[in-house]
Amino acid sequence: TLTAVGEEPSSDVTVPLNSAEGGFTFVGNPFASNIDLNSLTEDGDGISNSVAFWDDGNNTYQIVDRTLNYIVAPWQGFWVQSFGDNPGDLITPTSAKTTSSTTATYFSKAASNRADLSVRLSSETTNDNVKVAFRASATLEYDKDDFGKLTPLSTTYAAVSIFNNDRMKGVESLPYDLEQEITLRTHIDLVGVEGKFTLDWTGLDDLPSEWELIFHDYELGISMNMREQSQYTFEAASESAAKVNPLSILTGPAAITLKAKQENSRFGITISPSSVKTDGKEDGPLVFNLGQNYPNPFNPTTNIPYTLESAGMVNISVYNVMGQKVATILDEYKGKGPHNVTWNAIGVASGMYYYRIEANGNVKTLKMTLIK
Repeated sequence: TLTAVGEEPSSDVTVPLNSAEGGFTFVGNPFASNIDLNSLTEDGDGISNSVAFWDDGNNTYQIVDRTLNYIVAPWQGFWVQSFGDNPGDLITPTSAKTTSSTTATYFSKAASNRADLSVRLSSETTNDNVKVAFRASATLEYDKDDFGKLTPLSTTYAAVSIFNNDRMKGVESLPYDLEQEITLRTHIDLVGVEGKFTLDWTGLDDLPSEWELIFHDYELGISMNMREQSQYTFEAASESAAKVNPLSILTGPAAITLKAKQENSRFGITISPSSVKTDGKEDGPLVFNLGQNYPNPFNPTTNIPYTLESAGMVNISVYNVMGQKVATILDEYKGKGPHNVTWNAIGVASGMYYYRIEANGNVKTLKMTLIK
């Protein structure tokens, strides 16, 4: 419990941000009146567009978009995430003060070119969520519309996150005018809990009706249309015992976010924009094909085009001239149609390599050359 006496600040309040890449800073409303989080300013690269509140009643974080005129009470604390190499300072101006009521449902009118796909993980004792935010300003790279995944403050928990751009995220942002298919690895962390869990999702009605969304359980080989099914129930065992000290997340910036998982996650969500051409004509018959990589020779990245005649699991791997596997570039469910995948061969020696695709019972191999 914190107690304060005296007058509230009479001028803007400046707080130095965590300088670690993607680091979090715990801040709060410094004034004696409500403030609008959309009024926060920065003097460097700044912070992400989302902020996180710890919801003690539900034992989970609530992540909200601060650009939607989110109103918070005096001394309300929340987490902000640094963005870029020079986040600088966070400034709460006196102009942020407002007489508007504090409420979790207070938003300005939402723009038409935005939508949120919310995914909730629940059980009899746990509750958590992750969000895919479609924004006009978002890109496929890491940007201010993304938000990392905070380690829960409880000793036992079940947490859901999306692994992309080499980061565990609580909010994954994508362009609202998405033009290519993308698969989001969805990871579950279980600490001191096990048994039956349910994943359910909402927000699909705000996405273009022609988009196809497929949920995958790679472990059991199950794929389902998310527009036809609204939830998925599964059983899982705890990955580790209960944590001794939940406040250990405060010991340093590296301990705050969930550890990035290098192994494949059990679940995934494939989002496929419309396959209908802009002239209104349907695509012609599709034929399975693996195209020549480009550029070729390359250093260190190259693009590999391929086409699927029907949706299914796709594996693309790279082998050296001795037949030894060098890398697995892709091992995911993909929809029918043309695709591209990029291989970054950093750390791999120069030479000739073979890349091989397996999909729907089809196999094809081609050669490529890495020159450094």
